[in-house]
Amino acid sequence: MNNQQSDRIESGSINVPEVLRTLAGVLPQFEGENLEGQLQTFDTFLAILAPATHPEVARLLTAAAAQAKTAATRERIQAAAESVTRGGRAAAPYNHAAAMQAYQEEFRRSNPEPSAEPGDEAGTEEASDGPDDSDPGDADSFRQKAKRRAIVMEIGGFRPPENPQASWFGRVAFGLPGEGWPVTGDSQPMIPLAQINLTEFPFRPPRLEDIEFLAVFVDPKNRYEDETGWRVRAYPRLDALVPLQMPLGLKPEIKALPMRPRIAEEDYPCHDEVAEILPANLADNYEDEFENVSGFKLGGWPSLIQSRIEWPFSAGAAQPEHVFQIDSTEKGRWSWGDGGVGYFGRGTAPGHEDEWFLVWQCF
Repeated sequence: MNNQQSDRIESGSINVPEVLRTLAGVLPQFEGENLEGQLQTFDTFLAILAPATHPEVARLLTAAAAQAKTAATRERIQAAAESVTRGGRAAAPYNHAAAMQAYQEEFRRSNPEPSAEPGDEAGTEEASDGPDDSDPGDADSFRQKAKRRAIVMEIGGFRPPENPQASWFGRVAFGLPGEGWPVTGDSQPMIPLAQINLTEFPFRPPRLEDIEFLAVFVDPKNRYEDETGWRVRAYPRLDALVPLQMPLGLKPEIKALPMRPRIAEEDYPCHDEVAEILPANLADNYEDEFENVSGFKLGGWPSLIQSRIEWPFSAGAAQPEHVFQIDSTEKGRWSWGDGGVGYFGRGTAPGHEDEWFLVWQCF
């Protein structure tokens, strides 16, 4: 009975879980960044457990320090124990934005982008800002100017793949070495909304050509307006990732389901995107003739509910462009407000390419 209680981790729990005791036992084996990554796991648990457990956690760290084989490891673990005793963190604060920027800059230096070839589809699609009225009476001309290809993620309804790095809704299982589970501004673990393996795609949508894996997290209290209430982690290389353990006490209501991509060859903007330039002879039946594809979608046009996307004021210098959307899904037990859509944008201005932005709309 006691073991069952110690394995069950809830917010404010007064019991130190067995998994944390086990982790303390192997902690002396780690060094450097790997040690820091393990200490970040301690901080994840400390954010969930009651303060009354912190002295016991500090004791476990002190015992681990005594078993360390190197002076550097011993001193680092002992410093973590003393910090926890004072009510502080075990790990040094992890700056994901700075780490990802350094990581991606190194990737770009090692993998320079090839020059665009004539007829390159991705470059042509990105260069097109949308339809114009150069040929207002020709529906075919309008169609060619307006359409975009998109990747739609089908959620569930098929057997889960064996590859753990495959795309999933409601699950994120990978990150960089030493990268901890993301937390909100008040140190609560975020819930995993999706992991997306872009190497599975038949093509890469614009603004995603340099990304192989995306991880999306959200605040369990639905505070998406605050930049600390959600997180996008974008990784240029799949082979650089290692397993990321979700906190054992975190029990998302979202249902984890596998996803697979399919191509939407023609995706058209919603009426609000083109109302000012739409040829008059196409306006009356526009939505019947030009379908905007809904769903969990990368690339294409956003599926608007209320109006055109207005990025937050803080995004001004970054000049973000819409990159992908995550729709509400009854199957996955997820909704943005009342059946809404979350729109994710990426900065386009020099120096802001790795900044992400979220806005959402609902009925």
